[in-house]
Amino acid sequence: MDALTDRCWPLTAVQREIWLSQQLDPQNAKYNIAEYLRISGHIDIFAFQAAVKTRLSEIEVLRTRFIKDNDHEIAQILLPYLEWKMPFFDYSAEHDADERAMQWMATDLSRPLDLTADALFTFVLFKIGDGEFVFYQKLHHIVMDGHSASVFTQRLGELYNQILSRSFEPAAFGFLQEILERDRKYRGSEQCAADRRFWLDRLDGRAEVVSLGAGSAEPGSSFLRETCLLSAPEFNALSAVATGAGASWPQLLIAASAVYLSRVTGEECVSLGLPVLGRRGALERKIIGSLSNVLPLRIKVDRQSSFVSIVNKVTAEVRSMLRHQSYRAEDLIRELRSIGGGARLYGPTINVMQFDYELRFGEAVATLRNLAHGPVEDLTIALYSSSQQEGLRIDFDANPENYGAVEVAEHQRRFLRLLGSVVSDPSQSVGRIELLDAEERSRLLSGWNGTDRAVPGGTVPDLFEAQMRR
Repeated sequence: MDALTDRCWPLTAVQREIWLSQQLDPQNAKYNIAEYLRISGHIDIFAFQAAVKTRLSEIEVLRTRFIKDNDHEIAQILLPYLEWKMPFFDYSAEHDADERAMQWMATDLSRPLDLTADALFTFVLFKIGDGEFVFYQKLHHIVMDGHSASVFTQRLGELYNQILSRSFEPAAFGFLQEILERDRKYRGSEQCAADRRFWLDRLDGRAEVVSLGAGSAEPGSSFLRETCLLSAPEFNALSAVATGAGASWPQLLIAASAVYLSRVTGEECVSLGLPVLGRRGALERKIIGSLSNVLPLRIKVDRQSSFVSIVNKVTAEVRSMLRHQSYRAEDLIRELRSIGGGARLYGPTINVMQFDYELRFGEAVATLRNLAHGPVEDLTIALYSSSQQEGLRIDFDANPENYGAVEVAEHQRRFLRLLGSVVSDPSQSVGRIELLDAEERSRLLSGWNGTDRAVPGGTVPDLFEAQMRR
């Protein structure tokens, strides 16, 4: 592949889609992804800053800018590494230190990035108390995805500890040229053609995509979030059901999401969005960049089938899909539109985040919390687990143009009730799974259907005559 200049290259397929979307709405911050580490314990500020600077020098994609070449085509240029100092704010003397840090992060997260002028990252360290810190990182999705951010964060912990012990070990995360070459080779390969055939066959004659929300508005800069935590015993019980069905806990949760969507909408055939890494094998998992993809998982939910049988069906389908995960969803949408298909491949999305969310910086322990993982088109069910000892965090993120806050909370409560029901009896038919609590059931069956009225005495002709006089 010929470079445009020594340090200037074309965009990958993923980057091109994000670039075009951003240009349609440049003031939209929907492609900002962000998270923070809450660190408890002593932190050597200078060692931490040095670790972040070293991390920046290792990762080429964070030094990317986007420009127009002489033919007015968009390209990316790799800038040399420049000295950089990480901002540090000490709020520890303030009574509302935690709130101030959270507000600073929320304001920064809502600020859109100019891909042609801005640095595509923000890293800030806050001190919010004695031995209490918050490390914030914001990245643009055009250069990083969720998996990359996780690898990136783990490397920060390694670097910090190496700096303290004076035993630096370099690490390679793949160069920008390698990512571009990988993308070019795939798009001209037999594997790409086979993947294309797989997806077009899979979606031939697909039914209308259904959602839990009203409408299908484009994602904006903000989203609604409802968070809950399954305790360790609850999570272990779910995992035991999955193991008994010959599946993993993520596959069980994906099946539960399909069952929930089917039960609430009344549709037998449903499509979920399933984010995937877009990487194959251990070596590709080390690549830092924007490679993730969202694939349509189409499942037929027969209400007479047992929940376990739906789990088995989902498990087989996911394994089959993952062999073809590199074919871009954006390309698939264009293919389907050209033959008269719709613009949507799926309704709600279920995002399984099986990354290491517990890190150590010396003796200090850090816990990661996600703030945003990219555009929320409809409803995203995000699952975060670092270990079965810590339980399972479940975020319901919703597009506020399609959902209200109360509605999102109700969906989450019903979804949790479904999980509790399948733990109690995983062999029950999905049509018998209870979604409503006693109050909701009473409201639906009695409150909203309470249409009975007292009827005055007299014969039918008498009542008819009285009504005519009125």
